[in-house]
Amino acid sequence: MRTMRVLLAAVLLTAACGGDDENGSNTAAADSATVEDSIATTALLSIPRAFSMAEVEFGQLAAQRAASPAIRQYAQTIAADHRALIALLDSVAQLRRANLAPTPDAAELENTVRMAHSGLENLNGAQFDLPFIRAEVESHRLLLDRLDQQLIPSATSSDLRNLLTDIRAMVDAHLARARQLLAQQLGESPQPMQQQQRQAPRPPPTRPDTI
Repeated sequence: MRTMRVLLAAVLLTAACGGDDENGSNTAAADSATVEDSIATTALLSIPRAFSMAEVEFGQLAAQRAASPAIRQYAQTIAADHRALIALLDSVAQLRRANLAPTPDAAELENTVRMAHSGLENLNGAQFDLPFIRAEVESHRLLLDRLDQQLIPSATSSDLRNLLTDIRAMVDAHLARARQLLAQQLGESPQPMQQQQRQAPRPPPTRPDTI
């Protein structure tokens, strides 16, 4: 996703500019907030990072094994998008001095995603396509629910809330495409999915205000 790469570049630029604090006037304030900030960052960002690790793995597998060209293209897209998201989250964590090692909530979601995709390593070609795209719909729905019900409402800082909202837009777009592909696999009319795709959220902003 091009916008994800642009967003990553903006974050790295913010990090580079952050070191020019003349006379270190903000050092004391930053140090006093470090512990609280890093804990909040870990709690909020470790979940989408753990999800993305699994999605990169299964996206790469599907790009090699799926029979449908459309599913292979989808798999390549999600692998690239979630790989870029991992880099972005790691950059944000570094800026906030946070460690994104999986929390119990993150490990639980990742295990659920892996269970949804279990058995795919034994499938290939047309037999692979339907179980994979079903697992993708379920997995992205779970993360979308977690973002809506837990992560975004829990974000007390505007920068983290904006970042999570951007992640939600990407996940929602992935889910809409996965549902469209699932309808095609089941031989259903793709029209409702096309309408949903046209109503998908606008792409994330190309540049955050702060991180």
